[in-house]
Amino acid sequence: MRRIGGRDIVAAILIALLAGAIFMSPPLQTLQGLSLDILTALRGKLIGDRRDPANSPVVVVAIDGETYDTPPFKGSPTQTWTREIGRVLGSITEGGAKVIGFDVIFPSSIEQSEIPFGDTSVGSRMKGFDRDYLIALRQISDSGKLVLGDILSNDHPEVPYRAQQVAVRNSIRALNVHTDADDVIRRMPLSFSIEGKPVPAMGVELAARALGAKPGIAPSGSTELSGYAIPSAFPNTMTLNFRGLGRDVPTFSFADLRACVEKGDRDFFRRAFEGKVVLLGTVLNFEDRKLTSMRLSGGYDGPPAARCALPAPERAMQRA
Repeated sequence: MRRIGGRDIVAAILIALLAGAIFMSPPLQTLQGLSLDILTALRGKLIGDRRDPANSPVVVVAIDGETYDTPPFKGSPTQTWTREIGRVLGSITEGGAKVIGFDVIFPSSIEQSEIPFGDTSVGSRMKGFDRDYLIALRQISDSGKLVLGDILSNDHPEVPYRAQQVAVRNSIRALNVHTDADDVIRRMPLSFSIEGKPVPAMGVELAARALGAKPGIAPSGSTELSGYAIPSAFPNTMTLNFRGLGRDVPTFSFADLRACVEKGDRDFFRRAFEGKVVLLGTVLNFEDRKLTSMRLSGGYDGPPAARCALPAPERAMQRA
């Protein structure tokens, strides 16, 4: 690692002072976000990577390009993946994960399809297809280790289909983010008012379950967790602090984990997930990726995690 010299430190201080002045100057408040982006990039340049992904309390299970290219998922609509998702979730839970959060929403079921098929519909012919998946959701949710996600909106809310909501007994938390005027995400909401009551956002809910605590409201009005008041520069939000620039949170391919279930390697799931907070989401190059305060830092999705059953794709090996 390159040593940080006196010139670097002086430059860092000057840039920090300039960014701070920009942040506090009312006429230049439109540059507040840019100052945070610059400081994030500067810290990454001077400090570099100092966090071992193996020690991360959080891991990602990614429905990624590899998953879409791997049998039995290749060529199959995602509505038909539910039973395999349930099997993987079950193995992750048995491996000792603290809690699993869905950063992906499945708004429909193949059992709901009204596409004609002979003298009936596809959905009618597929009744019971999601049964095993829903049973898995119920069992994991009843243990307090599963939270589904939704998107709150007055116009176009996105929610899991009704059977999932019932299966998890409405253990669902919002995935909404706070987007600044320049379309960059730099803060996350801590809670939302639902029917007049504050309900924790997904991130707060997962942290609370991992700690075995309940979020509350401190006398100052800030969100409190295990006696710790979460700092909020703006009311009810937390500024994102990408200390590892996305390089310290390992990412498992869902395709490899499904193959690991087939292989029956329980030890792998224990080594990979014991004591971890797990996020299930999509990581796809063709998605409309959102900008964050890492946009000037060269941050990227987490490093590929250990493999269980399938060889690593060549592109993943190159990126590592």
